[in-house]
Amino acid sequence: MRRPFEPSPIFVAVLAVMLACAMDAIIKRLGASYSALMIAFVRFSFGAVVAGAAFIVTRPAPITRAALPVHLLRAVAIVVSAVTFFYALAVLPLAEANVLGFAAPLYVPVFARVLLKEKLSKASVAAGLIGFVGVVIAAWRPDGAALSARHWWGIVAVCASAPIYALSVVMLRYRAAADGPVAIGVMGNLLPALILAGPALALSPLPALGDLPAFAIVGALGASFWIMLTWAYARAPAQRIAPIDYSSLIWAALWGYLFFHETPRLQTLFGAAFIIGACALVTWEERRARAAMTEIAV
Repeated sequence: MRRPFEPSPIFVAVLAVMLACAMDAIIKRLGASYSALMIAFVRFSFGAVVAGAAFIVTRPAPITRAALPVHLLRAVAIVVSAVTFFYALAVLPLAEANVLGFAAPLYVPVFARVLLKEKLSKASVAAGLIGFVGVVIAAWRPDGAALSARHWWGIVAVCASAPIYALSVVMLRYRAAADGPVAIGVMGNLLPALILAGPALALSPLPALGDLPAFAIVGALGASFWIMLTWAYARAPAQRIAPIDYSSLIWAALWGYLFFHETPRLQTLFGAAFIIGACALVTWEERRARAAMTEIAV
């Protein structure tokens, strides 16, 4: 049951996605000068500092030793999904990278059913299908323009990133209620940074001092995104929160236009209408479920 002035998990998830898309825009800018490995390493390092500061201030219960294997496995999934997606951001238009990444929510209900034993609701399945139709429309290229090899590798990278990201999200849901958002935020940044430290420092040059503020902002946005998303997943089933990822098309189009002068194609805007509809359906289902719980409590 929500507290009187507690925000809706759906609203918090939408805000988290907006921050994540702003982070993606900065990462795309950094991708012109740095490898995906180095960007991911510095991003998670700064994120660990931000999450660690929140941990010191809030002083939540520490992570138990029994939970460490789950967090470590999730950290590996985060690393793989982040590096592949960061590479895609560097070579694809911002909106297109996010559109192709929309396949991730389609995997979440499946993983949630297998790992969390969550029952698949008809509204959640319908929202996923509606959102997928929006993705297909947004990604459609009627002119049949030929794509470069680099562009194709970006498509492969983001398509590989999607199911791994979905797995990390469901694992987040698995530990969210027990460990809390701040503790999970620390594990979700510190462990990936430690995993990436060796490869990144061995294979990539260090960031220039002038670029450190941008990396710091990326780390702060990334840590905030995961803490907020963890909070939302702790208060709503994974299959209700997952389709909210579709709203990132809107934010990605906005940041892409503001930062890179990428004008969204008509198909992208038309697909966004379906995606908004999917998010609206999930919100409606959440309100109906909440009303039913209130009636039962009364």
